[in-house]
Amino acid sequence: MPEILLKNITKKFGDFVAVDNLSMKIEDGDFITLLGPSGCGKTTTLRQIAGLETPTSGEIYIDGVLVFSSEKLIDISPAKRGVGFLFQNYALWPHLTVYQNIAFGLENNKWSKERIKKRVDELLELLKISEFIKRYPAELSGGQQQRVAIARTLATNPKVLLMDEPLSNLDAKLRMEMRAELKRLHKETGATFVYVTHDQLEAMTLATKICLLKDGLLQMFNSPLDVYLKPLNTFVADFVGSPAINLISFKYNKIGKHKIKLVNEFFDFSFESNNELPENLGEEVTIGIRPEYIKVSETGKFEVEVYTSLPSGMETILGLIMNDSKRINCVVFGANDFSVGNMVKVDFIGSEIVLFNDQGIFAALGKLLY
Repeated sequence: MPEILLKNITKKFGDFVAVDNLSMKIEDGDFITLLGPSGCGKTTTLRQIAGLETPTSGEIYIDGVLVFSSEKLIDISPAKRGVGFLFQNYALWPHLTVYQNIAFGLENNKWSKERIKKRVDELLELLKISEFIKRYPAELSGGQQQRVAIARTLATNPKVLLMDEPLSNLDAKLRMEMRAELKRLHKETGATFVYVTHDQLEAMTLATKICLLKDGLLQMFNSPLDVYLKPLNTFVADFVGSPAINLISFKYNKIGKHKIKLVNEFFDFSFESNNELPENLGEEVTIGIRPEYIKVSETGKFEVEVYTSLPSGMETILGLIMNDSKRINCVVFGANDFSVGNMVKVDFIGSEIVLFNDQGIFAALGKLLY
């Protein structure tokens, strides 16, 4: 399977910059998710890799072949890039059976009937849809249509599989099932997947690497756990994670190479870094505390008021108010519920509290002392 290399890709629509000087290397066999809010450039990036959108400037390589260059005036057509594109609406032919839909591209490529049948049978077995071979799309559920669309896209053995929010039309239970199916499919085919989503949970559970975009600019490109645990800036920290991370600003005094004193109207404690702190953190710092690092207990140091309680059985998401104004998010694991308006006590735990400098850039991981 090939690697994909984007070099200084920029795409403008008039004065609007949809993708801004994006450089990224997608390794062989990666499952990359392009993640970000609406209008950040995810789909535009995907379409440029496919050849469905022409970059304003930059270069794109697929499997070592230069498929686009603004300087060298190279723009290889989508059909010759060896990529398969899975659309949001599946785009199945309504008048063709499951077999005919999957075989369609192979017939256009002049494959023999025997070879087509063998390949379609392989895909029917791989996607577990052999029993639907004679059905039409209207006779299938959303998940079954999705499997047929994937099989059709894989039929011609594309080097790369590109997917634009393919699960967004499915209900929550089916989306979960199809995520597992896509992950299994990625492992079994060994293909390179590039997947657009605005759902950060989908990105976290599927990807080998997440490419997080904002306003066309790359914010972070790394493994899901690194994006979650070591966000490069406050935007990354805030966008990834549900419920959202707690970001709290402080004035500070440095009291050693690994420790600073933190003070604001709500808190007065120290931050101890796992590594040596940067020399200059700026005028103030921001602490990022994931909800699972706020522990509710009878011996907690800080008393807070419950303003929302959302139990789901496995966990309860709490919204808490400190000193009548500061709101924080908390997760309590297990089948618990809390009465709104009641007071509870909390502590800040863990050694993976994130410190950001006054520019909102990642500075260190550590723990809080008080």
